Amino acid sequence: MQVRESNHSNHLPRLVFRDNEKVYEILRKSPFYAKIYEFFDHRDISSYSEVEPEYGVSPSEFSSPEKVSTSHIYNRIFGDVTKENGRVCPVSYIVTFDERVFGIDSDNNDTKTCNETDLKYEFITLGGSPVLFYFHLDPQKVINLSRKNH
Repeated sequence: MQVRESNHSNHLPRLVFRDNEKVYEILRKSPFYAKIYEFFDHRDISSYSEVEPEYGVSPSEFSSPEKVSTSHIYNRIFGDVTKENGRVCPVSYIVTFDERVFGIDSDNNDTKTCNETDLKYEFITLGGSPVLFYFHLDPQKVINLSRKNH
């Protein structure tokens, strides 16, 4: 099995803007992120943090031949995880532009949709508890946000 030297995902595309920090700062104050916070609130999850896009790993990369290094996964994604009262905390989340982040190689390419927030999401479990969530964001919404604020 070949382990990539770079820890950048081949399956989680990123948008880069000239004023990247400002665009993403505005995005984090947008209704999309409010829905993420609401999503966790509906599940009684109070301890969560975002994995920065450059450190994200897609579900398929956890078990693919071009596997990301284990040290990257534990240092950048699961480093602070503990289990309290049967629940993993803090959970992490990644914002992705890929609607089919799970099931890429299967016949079932359906992504879950939250009834309360209408967010498309998936998750990875560790010890039977969700530990990493993926939320879909339409890239056009980010581009529109950038245009509106520049």
